[in-house]
Amino acid sequence: MKISHFLLPAVAFASKNGPEQDVTTAFKKKGLELFFTGDERKNTVISPYSIIGSLYMVAAGAGGESREEIFESLNLPQYFTSDKILEPFESYHQISKSLQANSTSKGVRGDPSYELRITNGMFYQEGLRDGINGEEIDPGTFDVLSNDFIGDMANVKALDFMRDASDATEVINKWAEKSTNGKIEELFADDLDADTKVVLASALYVKAQWKNPFVIFTEEKRKSLEFESIFYNYKNSGFESRSDIEWIYQEESILTTSFNHAVDVYELPMSIKKSNGGEPTQMLTVQIWVGDDPDEDISSTVINKYPTIRKQLKRKKLKFIMPKVKLSFKEDIKWRLEKIGIEQIFQEGTADFSPLLGENSRAFVSKVNHAVEFEIDENGIEGAAVTASVLTSRSMSQPKLVAINRPFYFVVTNRCWEGKTHCPFENIPLFIGRVNDPNETNE
Repeated sequence: MKISHFLLPAVAFASKNGPEQDVTTAFKKKGLELFFTGDERKNTVISPYSIIGSLYMVAAGAGGESREEIFESLNLPQYFTSDKILEPFESYHQISKSLQANSTSKGVRGDPSYELRITNGMFYQEGLRDGINGEEIDPGTFDVLSNDFIGDMANVKALDFMRDASDATEVINKWAEKSTNGKIEELFADDLDADTKVVLASALYVKAQWKNPFVIFTEEKRKSLEFESIFYNYKNSGFESRSDIEWIYQEESILTTSFNHAVDVYELPMSIKKSNGGEPTQMLTVQIWVGDDPDEDISSTVINKYPTIRKQLKRKKLKFIMPKVKLSFKEDIKWRLEKIGIEQIFQEGTADFSPLLGENSRAFVSKVNHAVEFEIDENGIEGAAVTASVLTSRSMSQPKLVAINRPFYFVVTNRCWEGKTHCPFENIPLFIGRVNDPNETNE
């Protein structure tokens, strides 16, 4: 079945808990699957929201089995019908709109809101709108991508990959740098091929402050708590003294839980964006997942428990210590997408991008570059990501001391509510990371 053209409604999307819940579930399930395909002994960070956002754009330009495969890989096959095909895209639009906030957004009690920007872009070969060698951008699909996924036409550009691939690549790199507030300066290290037809990109930038501030962990505080600056080393299978790690500290009531005394989870609240114009209130949080035994693989626990973790969390007064972290990631993630069942769009001669480039097109996705820069410090978090698909409980006792001094996972996610009712689209993984060594570079 080929559904070649569709137009998203140009009106405000109504709240539809069914599709929004299904799309949120896809972000959670597939985001974790994408993350846990990598090396467990390596510092890693990805942005599921950026990756899947880019996939939605690719799906909009794909047809037939190529689009159907993307829907199935995201556990959304029920929407691959002529009357429901719009619903996941509408829900993605609505969720993105609700999450976003800028410097003019209001927080609570006079505190600033978090900042979160989602910027989508499309870059295509000059002349494709008129037709080149039997390939021509379909006006209807062009309007869908430019108007309903991208919005700002400044993020839609015609470039000359054929005659000056270097300049075209530089334009996209500059776009990525601007869209990530300067965090990602080079999405593509090498020039794109001269036969590049279209690049569909999704960028995410977030900056948020801790609701309960951390402070730098001083030597005086270390001595008073009798804290030893150690961190687990996989290579030596043991803890070792570390003078190079910077620690941050807070004493607060923190939402936490434990699974079989083997995996502990802590959720640290961040900035809030107040409800405005019918949109729900949003709070960003950072979840820390850490295993009691550093050599034990806790990935299955994270995957199984993450979707419903909020039901398990209870407040507990803690003295909480964790390391400052700075992570980088950049790679072609085609293989990760293949691992979750997306294959046909990468196969020349099989991929179907006729809705975007016409029936004669033999276009396929040649690479999916994903780049991330992410930091955690005493002030909060700052993270940026770009994905570009190239077509080629309380206690009266003293607070327990918790030190994150072994490898851990973290998830930057959202809490969302209207009054006392939680939204269907919350606990979406914006970033997922693993820290095996706070000072080890992973570039």
